[in-house]
Amino acid sequence: MISCDDTSCLRIVRVEVPAWVKAGETVQLECHFNLEALDTLYSLTWWRGQRQFYKFSPTTPNRKAKYHLEGIWVDVSRSGLNVVVLKNVSVATAGNFKCEVVADSPSFEKDAKSALMRVVEVPSRVPVVSVGASDGEGLLLANCTSPGASPPPQLHWLLNGRQLPSLYSEVLTGPLGEETPTSLLRLPLSEVREEGGRLLLTCRAALLPVYQQATDVLLRGRKHVAPSQKLYGADRHQAAILSLLGAACHLLPPTKDTEPI
Repeated sequence: MISCDDTSCLRIVRVEVPAWVKAGETVQLECHFNLEALDTLYSLTWWRGQRQFYKFSPTTPNRKAKYHLEGIWVDVSRSGLNVVVLKNVSVATAGNFKCEVVADSPSFEKDAKSALMRVVEVPSRVPVVSVGASDGEGLLLANCTSPGASPPPQLHWLLNGRQLPSLYSEVLTGPLGEETPTSLLRLPLSEVREEGGRLLLTCRAALLPVYQQATDVLLRGRKHVAPSQKLYGADRHQAAILSLLGAACHLLPPTKDTEPI
């Protein structure tokens, strides 16, 4: 807390901490301040939570010092007064990061500002999708499982590029300690509409803004049904889809717009 008026005391003007990063990346934390009427700085320190991991003291022989803290690897050669660089970040790195500056004697005034950083372990593979159908209930049934990630990604279903309402799906979590959610889709066939003779079902896994991947399942449309499978009457649309879902579906690779961000 600043104990003097803003025109005469030490003041941090900006702290820059990336809000979201991928595990394994190198990140840069920045802290900018004004001494204003004060002549010298005693120290600038970085903390995660209540523990210090870096200190810059311009008045000491060894100006830079780092301290052991789980998940924190300081690149001292690239760190300095206003910048500290962390290498190979992991989920253990994440937390609330605080920069604190302290003025030299006689005032020893200080100021501090904090920012939260989250670290994401992205899945190594695309979501796995399986599709089926239920005669008795008139439903398109599908499930989508995302490979391990931390935190677990959000799963969304799309049909021919349009996102389906969440009321048609349910997300189940994996065993304790496994970040492998599965989304179960139960879509009434009355909601299924072909476009251009095809049905493209997509499961998209996302940890925005750092990760997004999708898996597409192409279901053959009614125009590809063998003559013996073509049905007539009020329910021919649903019945044809049921026949096709039970017969064949083709798993496609991720489309060009579903690569990791």
